[in-house]
Amino acid sequence: MRSIHPLMAPAAWVPVSHPNTAYNGSQIPVGREDCTSRDVRAAAQVLKNDHVSKGPKGRFRAACLTTLFLFLVVVVGRGAEITYIHGANPDPVAQEQLELTARFYGLSLDSFQVRTRSEADQALSLLRRGDTLAAVISADSVPALPREATLAALRRPNVTRVPLLILGITPQSDRHQLASWSDGAVLDCRALPGGDSANSYVVGSASQVTGQLAGQEIPNLAPPGCRLATDPARGSEPLLSLRSDVQNHAVFVWHHSGSQETFFLSKMEAGGSSLRPRHEDAVTVFSRLAPIMMFVRYAAGDRAWHADGHYANLTIDDAWLTEPYGHLNYAALLREMEAHNFHTTIAFIPWNFDRSEPKVVQLFRQHADRYSICIHGNNHDHLEFGGYDRTPLSGQIADIQQGLARMERFRTLTSLPVDRVMIFPDEVAPPAPTLRALERYNFAGAANADVVPIGSVQPTAPLFFLRAVNLNFTSFPLVRRYSAEAGVSKALIAVNAFLDNSLLFYGHQSMFTTGINAFDPVAATVNRVQPDTRWSSLGSIAQHLDRVRLRADGNYDVVAYGSDLIFQNRLQRDVIYHVEKQNEDSLPIRALTIDGRPAFYELSGERLSLAVPVGAGESKHVVIEYQSDLNLASVDVSKKSPSVAFLRRISDFRDITMSRSTLGRALTRFYYQHHLDDLELDLEGFLPLLLVLAVVAIAAGWLLRKRARTRNLRIA
Repeated sequence: MRSIHPLMAPAAWVPVSHPNTAYNGSQIPVGREDCTSRDVRAAAQVLKNDHVSKGPKGRFRAACLTTLFLFLVVVVGRGAEITYIHGANPDPVAQEQLELTARFYGLSLDSFQVRTRSEADQALSLLRRGDTLAAVISADSVPALPREATLAALRRPNVTRVPLLILGITPQSDRHQLASWSDGAVLDCRALPGGDSANSYVVGSASQVTGQLAGQEIPNLAPPGCRLATDPARGSEPLLSLRSDVQNHAVFVWHHSGSQETFFLSKMEAGGSSLRPRHEDAVTVFSRLAPIMMFVRYAAGDRAWHADGHYANLTIDDAWLTEPYGHLNYAALLREMEAHNFHTTIAFIPWNFDRSEPKVVQLFRQHADRYSICIHGNNHDHLEFGGYDRTPLSGQIADIQQGLARMERFRTLTSLPVDRVMIFPDEVAPPAPTLRALERYNFAGAANADVVPIGSVQPTAPLFFLRAVNLNFTSFPLVRRYSAEAGVSKALIAVNAFLDNSLLFYGHQSMFTTGINAFDPVAATVNRVQPDTRWSSLGSIAQHLDRVRLRADGNYDVVAYGSDLIFQNRLQRDVIYHVEKQNEDSLPIRALTIDGRPAFYELSGERLSLAVPVGAGESKHVVIEYQSDLNLASVDVSKKSPSVAFLRRISDFRDITMSRSTLGRALTRFYYQHHLDDLELDLEGFLPLLLVLAVVAIAAGWLLRKRARTRNLRIA
């Protein structure tokens, strides 16, 4: 079984530079190098040595080695899924974009340099390999490759052809070559007119390639070197165009003639920002990779890593089951969900476990397809899952245990299911050891706006920003979510949908100050961009965080993120899911079951692997349960802390009472805008003393008023 990269994919590859390889610094896939493939590389290298062509013996030897090379390539048929052929001076920007895209989609990439006729012959042999899913040719290498022979090398027995991308086109590129390779559809690449504003790209409407991005705009962070002049009558479609004040300029074009599909991309500059960002999001990182990612995703199809479906969720933090909770009216929100097709999860504070109103409980019970419950801290007393300087790991573990015990009491009292998904108070991701404790106590995952744990350093690698699920720090899935109150752009929704990321939104009761329909526009955008979106509970989404890809044998590889998984086979044939999961710290497994029955699995270091056969049209439920010291029956669920009780009551007063008046909302905004909550946090340790002083002050005032009334009566 192949190894799993902790964030991107199994079968990742690493850059290897070796002066004696036929690929001249190419990317060698990890786990794919064997004796036969080394023979191919060795044969190809000898062909490239200058002394081979000297003299009759050298020419004879070259002919023999060429035959050997071609035989090995064709018979073995094991090569890279993406083949990149470039000239003497490869474009470092294009090379890096291809490497990042290949890693994201779990594909191997070979780079091959063409300078001579013999190298062109070798390049054609590489394109003929059965594993090749996508072919990329730099514009400077096009003159060295015969067009008809190249297109023939891309033909496959089932009549389909491997899609071809010609990139790095500049105004100096041979216009006759462009016209020839595009059947006259691409005329040349012209310099961009000066003076136009060009801050964004417009994505074309060819959804077969552009997918969920069709018709959207993304930032222009990888400026093109020129604009492609095309003849639409010859079957070309613009996929990416630079928005201009006067006229949009095509920079990425798709030409399809018969069964051959050829893509043309102008040379993209690095732009003002590096591909090694520090503070980025999926939109800005993706905008620098957009053309390459569109092409590779289209070319590889199901052979690339992808999700088994598209999922979305709205979570409302802090609310408990009372009607209304501030501006959140459960019955009214239900009508909006049914009318606009979305699902709402209540991030429930376990301290409130015994406060639910029967009519709201009944509403949730009757509409489980629209409402669900997950866990929001324990007491929600500020940073209970923050740095260990405030709450040590032992205290955070105690909070996890008490929170679970309280939610079990909630489940008993209400008969409502509770998803073991954690929403951290105040959007602070705790240190990595706390995340490991959540995994040990069999949480399915956590969702947070910030997915970098306290005490950890945010990665600068671009792919960190493209995946919503973070496994960089632990094997426990931490999923990025977005504030619906702060506003969500259409581009963010479309880009995340294109990347197969689950769309998780969150807010508070204050989001509905303007009306219970406040979330409707976001839901409408999601449903328009991705019509088959499944709005689900966070627990259900956690079961579908894995990435899958089709294998050559018709089965599937799976990289699993969580410990509670569902595999649904929608095909008309049986398949086997070959699952691999990171098992950090070699957590002891109490049981691994498939549909409740014990199943065989293998552990190798910190990797768990198993095979899951699923019949046509069937589904399988895989649960990995870890051993822990948790005994819910022995955990005290009482509310003994007066400071926590005071905090929760004052929070209720803020959300339920103050939120109903303009003055109350203004005071709340002032409180948080001026970070008075930080002052409250600093004073939290003195809260018991302050409560005692408050009681004494109230009692003293009462006594003074009583004495004053008595004195007044005597005088009267």
